[in-house]
Amino acid sequence: SNILEKAFFFFMGDGEMLFIGTMSYTLGAYALCYELCVSPMTGAYLAGVSLSQTSYRVQIESKIVSLQTFGMTLFFFMLGTYVKLDAPFFRTKFGLALLVSLLQLVVTPLCLLITSYRAGLKSRTALYTSLLCNSMGESTLVLQVVAFQAGVINRNVFQVLVCSTLGSILLANSAHPFLDRIYNGLKPLLEFMDETSTEEEEREAKMPLRSHVVI
Repeated sequence: SNILEKAFFFFMGDGEMLFIGTMSYTLGAYALCYELCVSPMTGAYLAGVSLSQTSYRVQIESKIVSLQTFGMTLFFFMLGTYVKLDAPFFRTKFGLALLVSLLQLVVTPLCLLITSYRAGLKSRTALYTSLLCNSMGESTLVLQVVAFQAGVINRNVFQVLVCSTLGSILLANSAHPFLDRIYNGLKPLLEFMDETSTEEEEREAKMPLRSHVVI
């Protein structure tokens, strides 16, 4: 940590040096893991974790945020080259992938609603939270790629998991613009959460905002 602090104190002298230093450190960790026969993605991830512990985290984020969209685009492109979907997959395994997606979209919100109720959240906060967290995100895709590269899962399992993850992301995001309508429709069924959420009332009493949702 002290070595990183000193190194990035030097890089902070110039914006271009900060960018070059950050990318060099990340790619170096990526290459080191590759040489050690460890997933290179793990190296890049650990490099990011270590940099997040430094006092220059905000400056680093602001400098490389422009790479986020490009990086995600490149990641999904590379993911497509790994998956290699074909006609037999759609005949034999696509139904299973769709079933996993639907289970994720239904079971996860129910579990979150139950835990939210136990935590004393009001119905509006609980429902919004459950519907915003009911898809397997990009981090799940990264873990699936790492597991596939390491031989933990075979190609058939990898294909099912990737398609189910992408399906859950697509279906969940398509519902986000209609959260207000969904809540208004389910509000009569969730009124019992508002009657017993004294913990949430105490939290809201300390907040200057009203009719907000804290995620």
